[in-house]
Amino acid sequence: MRGLIIGYYKIMPPSLTRVLIIAPTPFFADRGCHVHIAEQALALQRKNIKTIIATYGLGRDIKGLKTIRTWRLPWYKQEAIGPSWHKFYLDILLFFVAVVAVWRFKPQVIHGHLHEGCLIGWGISRLFNLPLVFDCQGSLTGELIAHKFILTRSAALQRFWYALEQKIDHLPAIILAQSTEMRRELIERFKINPKRIVMAYDGVNTRIFQPQQPDPQLLHDLKLPTDRPIIVYLGGLSPHKGVDILLKAFQVVLSTNPDVYLLLMGYPNETVYQHLAEALHINHHTRITGRVRYEDAPRYLALGDIAVAPKRTQTEANGKIYNYMATGLPTVAFDTVVNRDILGDIGVYTNPAEDFRGLAQAINKLLSDPIAARVIAGQVRSKAVTKYSWDNVANRIISAYRRVQVSWQLHVFHVSIRKQAKWRWLSRALAHHLRANATCLDVGSGVGTLSYLQEKMGGQWTFIETDPATAKQTRAIVQGRVLTSDIYDQSLPPNSYQIITVSDVIEHLTDVDRFLSRLRELLLPSGHIFITTPADDQGFYLFRYLADKVFHIDQAAHGHTRDGFAWTELVKLGASANLTIVHSTQFSKAFTELIELTYNAAYKTLHQPSRVTTGYNLALSPSNPLDFAQHEKLLPLLRLIHPLLVAVAALDYLLPASFGYEWGIVLTKDTNATRPHST
Repeated sequence: MRGLIIGYYKIMPPSLTRVLIIAPTPFFADRGCHVHIAEQALALQRKNIKTIIATYGLGRDIKGLKTIRTWRLPWYKQEAIGPSWHKFYLDILLFFVAVVAVWRFKPQVIHGHLHEGCLIGWGISRLFNLPLVFDCQGSLTGELIAHKFILTRSAALQRFWYALEQKIDHLPAIILAQSTEMRRELIERFKINPKRIVMAYDGVNTRIFQPQQPDPQLLHDLKLPTDRPIIVYLGGLSPHKGVDILLKAFQVVLSTNPDVYLLLMGYPNETVYQHLAEALHINHHTRITGRVRYEDAPRYLALGDIAVAPKRTQTEANGKIYNYMATGLPTVAFDTVVNRDILGDIGVYTNPAEDFRGLAQAINKLLSDPIAARVIAGQVRSKAVTKYSWDNVANRIISAYRRVQVSWQLHVFHVSIRKQAKWRWLSRALAHHLRANATCLDVGSGVGTLSYLQEKMGGQWTFIETDPATAKQTRAIVQGRVLTSDIYDQSLPPNSYQIITVSDVIEHLTDVDRFLSRLRELLLPSGHIFITTPADDQGFYLFRYLADKVFHIDQAAHGHTRDGFAWTELVKLGASANLTIVHSTQFSKAFTELIELTYNAAYKTLHQPSRVTTGYNLALSPSNPLDFAQHEKLLPLLRLIHPLLVAVAALDYLLPASFGYEWGIVLTKDTNATRPHST
């Protein structure tokens, strides 16, 4: 079962309006991953999608973004990138915070950042039956190894993390990838279906990051000259980010270009790198600012003439490059697939194998040709504006959201134990006869729940529904033709359909013989008809009595002309239409029916007496999104015990097949086929 709790909230209209973002990190802490999360959320909001970010208690708020946080724990103060023992319990706390966020915010999609966010999001998606999108920013195992986390020091532990990462990667409906190399690794190493990967890329706020004149006061405060070339780096200060390599490369650059300066902006480990600069004798030309607020980053980057991105990882996102480009900075980077994805042919590259010497050579190349540097500066700015705006990224993300959105009909299906029982039988029966190119007819499609599921199995489907409003609901979720008509419509050609499905229709008819004869006329000689209908079983008279006399759920009010059909009656009706029953069974037994009756009883008890339930038989079956929202709003406590109800329904397996409330029968034109007894 895909979801456990669904009745906690009112189902939204089909339009996408609310997204819960799970960020298992001390958001916001002025670093690349957090910029990625924040700018995505702001761009989505500009597209009229409300967002809320569930995150750790540590971190600062960003104007325009709504967050819900875990408790702020006084002993947890690590805002820098990298693994931490604290995250094991912080992520458990974040899970419960996300549960509260879903209950209050009523999102339609869960967007999990990082592998921890995907795992938490998966738990939430299972609990509330919501689609999950995973924003993958790199390899979990690769990052743990790069940071020399103690739990990756042996090959066995590394295999454990790899297996866990592979499992997590297979949990979401869609993965958002930031580079083609990341996509390749997901497909080849982690065996992800390419259809589940959407290339979202990263982005930059080109309204904030743009070319501007250097701020004289800022240059003065940083003790930087106004007439000397300045190399800038903005990002995390750690070996994983390539900062050690950058300082060694700058030592080489300074030996040939003694007037150049290096501006390192970021955290943590500022003292460590200050000491390294002193050891390399480059400290007089190196400025280390420490942490720079994201809002101030454009002013700092504007001081530079050349930017450097010294990270060498093959799959991890490199978001700083987007900011460099938008600011109009020619960028030196290692020649990796990730960096080429972003910069294309306008990057200044060096082979990763050449280490700091190759990086120094690339920097010197730009310093020696200022005209070429200015040309590149214009090109990178233009590319950032046209290709990498966050609004473009948001459009790609929204398209991914729409691919995983669940219709209200499927929400109904995932909480209706009877509908699931019916589909278990029908899907198994269809699987024996349905072919990819089979012509199929669904009679009485209703709101389209089973119609959608049938169509997903294959075949070329036509759907018929007499009620225009109900047919409209079917059209919203199926691809095939939907006719607002009945089976006597002359546009339906005889001898044309290999599969005909009729779910809960014949109990509404006054002339079943004529109806079955028409089905036979439409059926191909080798075709099959699949029918579900209530059984005329005395064992269910108690349920019907309670439904009618106690809770005033009258079957006649729903168009039923009879309680159900006995086995002998079904055989007789088939024979009169020259159809043979080749398979029959009964499903939806006593415990399932008791639960469905409970749904209706709770609805009738909690709601105003004047309202009549729209359910057929004893089942709660909303007819449109607003109807479903009304049901769901009134049944939150009952839905909370849905897992218990599933367990109770499983007791049906202990009962004989003849105890089923509903028939499932398969008929053919073959009058020589063996007629089975009721099973």
